[in-house]
Amino acid sequence: MSRVVEVQKASELRRDLCGKPREVVVTAASDLDAILQGGLRVGSLTEICGASGSGRTQITLQLAANVQLPRVLGGLDASCLYIDTRGALYANRYVEVIAGLRARLSGLATSQGSVTPQMREMLTTQANKSIDAFLEGTYHYAAPSVAHVVSLVASLPTLLDGCGNVRLVILNSLDPDAFPKDTRTAVLTSITRALRELATSRNIAILVVTTMRQYGGSFLAPCDQWSSALQQRVLLRGFGGDPRGATTQEGTAIFRILQEGIVNDRT
Repeated sequence: MSRVVEVQKASELRRDLCGKPREVVVTAASDLDAILQGGLRVGSLTEICGASGSGRTQITLQLAANVQLPRVLGGLDASCLYIDTRGALYANRYVEVIAGLRARLSGLATSQGSVTPQMREMLTTQANKSIDAFLEGTYHYAAPSVAHVVSLVASLPTLLDGCGNVRLVILNSLDPDAFPKDTRTAVLTSITRALRELATSRNIAILVVTTMRQYGGSFLAPCDQWSSALQQRVLLRGFGGDPRGATTQEGTAIFRILQEGIVNDRT
């Protein structure tokens, strides 16, 4: 039996793609979301690169909480898998971010603005969600060595099958310098291609955190062994103090990190 192959013009394909709203997870800072084209994209592999103190981990904690919100509030009504290579998922700080998110939602629910009764009810429900409920929606896995990272990436499909409705995977962080030089390019390429394929096949968002190194008086992004697999790269600047900046191909956003989480810079 011969196969029937459907032929579609590129212009028709483009209209189809443009007509389908892309799912995203918002960061809670609208300026940062704007240069991410709405937020962290589902079905894509994104890299956040910055030096120590630039806000990389704070953004990951915010996203881990936000993904659990309903879609209408910028989440995916789903869970997060947080792969931690350096003990970066600080429980106390994560609790602060969650508490800050609940406070923001409560403020919106009680505001005098033009909020529909249905939206006000949803905001109130999410604001009343317990901190423990948010914590239960975050699966934490430690991967303290290169061998752990390679093994975990290879077993991610099985791992995801055992978790509940994960739509966001965060790898914090991937350090190219930790890999043996003779196999670095091959292993990094294999990891990032596997992550991109997983993001596409599972229709999830995958975020990889990398470190910007200092060479002389300049900070440089890590070498591009994985650049061909990336669909989005965010470069952070600001080294331990506010305001901080984030740059993508879409532009630059300035943000601050407060106790309650990430906010726009309005100074």
